[in-house]
Amino acid sequence: MCAGHQSMVAPPSPRIIPQRYTFELSAFGRVFAMHPKLRPSLVTITVRYTDWWYWEDLKPLELDSDHLRGIEFPQSVARIVMQLETIESHRKELEDLIGSMLNDPARWSFSRQDGVSLQIKKAKVLENTVQEWKWDGPTTFGDGRTFPHHPQGDTMPYIIKVLTWEVFQPEAAFV
Repeated sequence: MCAGHQSMVAPPSPRIIPQRYTFELSAFGRVFAMHPKLRPSLVTITVRYTDWWYWEDLKPLELDSDHLRGIEFPQSVARIVMQLETIESHRKELEDLIGSMLNDPARWSFSRQDGVSLQIKKAKVLENTVQEWKWDGPTTFGDGRTFPHHPQGDTMPYIIKVLTWEVFQPEAAFV
């Protein structure tokens, strides 16, 4: 390194893996208020299969748009990536939830502390708007407990749908 030059370190890009109740409390949004020097441009939120309400009882997937809007991110945040994971048998419910997000992006927006809105980045082609990953994961967890809606064996198919929110600019609604 030359004298007088400092190496630049990229700010951290936090990955938040919240249990569902933290959405309702806007709990993880307060992390940024408690740590004012944490100013990421990207935040990734991952909702795992076992973090949905009542996953053990195979209840329908639920996520309330009001809870998303209650979370305020620092003004440095330009992109939020949300990964929604569930098991294959919940595919239709997850796709319906994502469909409602895409049909009303203003309702499913995030806010920054400076009042700027982040909305789902929509592409002209749906496949470019929602990414999908698949993997084979466990049918039991930690204690070996099984669930009637899980198949026999050690693994079952999981899916992850990925959406991206960006700073909303009305003239650039489609990419």
